[in-house]
Amino acid sequence: MTGGDAFRYFGALGHGVDRAQVDSLCQRFLLNPGRPFRELSTGNRRKVGLVLAFMNEPELLILDEPTSGLDPVLQEECRDLLAERKRSGASIWMSSHVMAEVERVADRVGLIDEGRLALELSMGELRRKTAGELVFTFAKPTSSEPFASLPGVRRASGEGSDVRVSIDGSAAAALRTAGELGATEVRTEHRDLDDVFVDLYRGDRS
Repeated sequence: MTGGDAFRYFGALGHGVDRAQVDSLCQRFLLNPGRPFRELSTGNRRKVGLVLAFMNEPELLILDEPTSGLDPVLQEECRDLLAERKRSGASIWMSSHVMAEVERVADRVGLIDEGRLALELSMGELRRKTAGELVFTFAKPTSSEPFASLPGVRRASGEGSDVRVSIDGSAAAALRTAGELGATEVRTEHRDLDDVFVDLYRGDRS
């Protein structure tokens, strides 16, 4: 069986196959639908699955780690396609540990622990939790003490001319203080979703 055979077979279970749409998806994912399935690499088999999922523009997409096995360029292509389908009105349920995918598509996020929904939060709330640390750079070494007791700050530490501030809430007070102290640069270091999950999981178990 080839990828093309799979498209025709599963298309027959629904409303048929829109050849132009399938050809467009194959071009986007750089997939040759004529190759036998047994000769396909793991990544190309993933592409076949994605074409099957997206063809015929379903109103509901249920996807499990959709970009796993794809190279970075095609991962971005998949995220673009997900965003397009979302804008067209499709509902998307997706499991992922990749923040770029979650940010691009999700309105709400659920964290699953041992098969149960441990926590549900909005994308805005998740962004605040993944923001992790603000790193302020000063012209000369500066004490972290002015930041330590600010609202929304969990921890503050100095590293040479940098002050690292762990945020859990609003960053307004930390940003205002950094400005008053003459910070010359600020950058955000994001945390992985896995790290956020571990922190939330521990908090749920405590």
